[in-house]
Formats: sequence, structure tokens, C-alpha cells
Amino acid sequence: MKRLQAVFFTVILLALLSCSRKNSGTHDEDGALQENSGVSAAADGDSEDFSFYIPEDDDASWTDDFFIFFEEQRLAEDAEKLEDSSVPPEFGAESAGMTDTEAPIAVYFQDSADYLKFMHYGDEFLSLSRRGGGYEAVNSSGGTTVRYIYDESYRLLRREQWSISGTASATVDSTESFSYIGDSQIPSGKTVETAAERTVSHYDSGGYEISSEKYSLNDGTWYIIQDSRTEYDSEYRVTGTETVRYSYSDYRKPPVTVMESYVYEYSGSGLPPDVLFYRDSVLGEERRYSAENEYSRTVYFADNRKVTAWYKDGRKIRELFMHGSLVVRERIYE
Repeated sequence: MKRLQAVFFTVILLALLSCSRKNSGTHDEDGALQENSGVSAAADGDSEDFSFYIPEDDDASWTDDFFIFFEEQRLAEDAEKLEDSSVPPEFGAESAGMTDTEAPIAVYFQDSADYLKFMHYGDEFLSLSRRGGGYEAVNSSGGTTVRYIYDESYRLLRREQWSISGTASATVDSTESFSYIGDSQIPSGKTVETAAERTVSHYDSGGYEISSEKYSLNDGTWYIIQDSRTEYDSEYRVTGTETVRYSYSDYRKPPVTVMESYVYEYSGSGLPPDVLFYRDSVLGEERRYSAENEYSRTVYFADNRKVTAWYKDGRKIRELFMHGSLVVRERIYE
């Protein structure tokens, strides 16, 4: 079984030999993303250049230590099997101190300075290594392999997640790339990419997301499908969000856009914020609190009609239908 695990993980290593990704840029009038050169898709002009790791130039040399570790482990296991085989057959494996339900043994490898470099426990593998001006960690468990790249300050630069379902199937499910400004330990940007989608997020100095863009891949080209913005007050409470959604009936033509925004108003009395919802800058709905468990919800329609409902303790207690200033119908709930 252990030999199969070693072979299985070797397949993982071979599968990781090539992994490249495109970086984000700007999009043209048709919504197509224009690619920029650089290491991180989330990086901006002030971000530090982590030139010691470029995915496109990855030659898979990071797998060398793995093969050495597995070979050492294989030899050690073969020696253990030879020792166990010296027990007379009539006594069986149980007499040799082994049972079918025996828990796996954790195996650790350290370097000359006693730092952990490799660990094996059951079907879980962990490797830690130095990479140029940074560090690398690879973890494999349950058919999923995750590879982490850190800089000299142990800031996470990249995370790759792989699925391994057999010797002929090894795919990268997603990648995450992080960018930083100066010596900050807080990312200024993050790019998450799968085979079909890419999301680029931007953060302020406190680590709060202030904007993001989502793209969809079509015929080899990334097209923007969502653009979001978030605003905060001095207490870092969300005061507003704005999301533009893009839809395409023909990728050769400009997309159709819909803008949705929320405004959050705080009363200062400890109540939940009042919420106003706009679609293409037209007020569509609002919720206003009179107590912690009491609020009104008003839905606005295009023909100057609106419906207001009042709730208390999660139960609707009143509903009012209006056309302009005229009350059309009122309903009281017992």
C-alpha cells in the first residue's frame, strides 16, 4: 500500500511539471481582457517585483528533493519488509507486531540544520524547501495536491490546487496569486483563476476589498462579466457597493450592462443599517429599521406604484399598496 502511495505521489509531481497562467490587464470596448506582462495578475504599478518566481519559467526543479525523499523512504520500507519476512510463517504478521488496523507511522526528514523538509503520514505528504529568494511548500492528501510559494518574508505569493484521480489524470483546479506594496504583510491584490473564470480583487492598506473584476473565458479570450466596488466609513462599516454585470449575446459586439448598487445608512443608535437598493441608478427597494426586530420594506415599480410591508420579530404585520399618493389597498395581519 505504501509503495502505491509513493507511486501515486510521484505521478502528482510529474503532473506539476508545467503550469502557466495569463496575467490580468484592461478590457476593451467589447469586454475582452487585454493581457499585461508581469508576474502577478493582481499586481499594480507600485507592487514589488518577485522575480525569483515566474510561473512561465518554472522548470519543475522543485520536484528533485521529492524523488530523493521517496527513494530513501522506499529503501527503508524494503529493509523493513525484509526484516519482517524473517519471522516464521506459522506465527503470522500479528506475532511480528503488526495488525491490519495498525495506525500509519509518521515519517519525518530533516536537513543538516534540523529543519523539517519532508513529512509522510498515511496518504498525506508535506514538503518544505527553499526556492531562490523565497520558500515553497507542497501538501498532498486525499487526491488533492496544493503548492504554496512564499517570498523571503514568508508572504504568500501563489497557491496552486491540483486534482489527481489516477496515473493518467492530473489537472490544476485553481490558482491564487497575491501582490504586495512595499514591505506590507497585507496583500494589495489577489487573482483567483480556474479553467473558465478569473477574479481579480484589490485591497486597501487594512486588507479590506475595495474592488474586484470577474472574467469569463470564451474561445481563448477573457471577457469581463462583473465589476464591483465597495466603500467603507471611518469604522470600516460598508456604506455602499456597486456592481456592474456584463452579458454577451455576441462576443463580437459590446456587452449589455446592468448596474446594481446598495447604500447602507447608519443611524448611530445601534440598529442595523437602513438599506437602499438601486438598479441602473433607479431606486428599486429600501429597508428601514425602527427597532432591532422591526423594519419596513418598500418595493418600487416603474409605473409609480409601490408596496410597503412592515415586519416585527420576523413576521409581517401590515402591508400597504399605493399608486402615487393614492392608497390602493391596505392589509393588517393578525
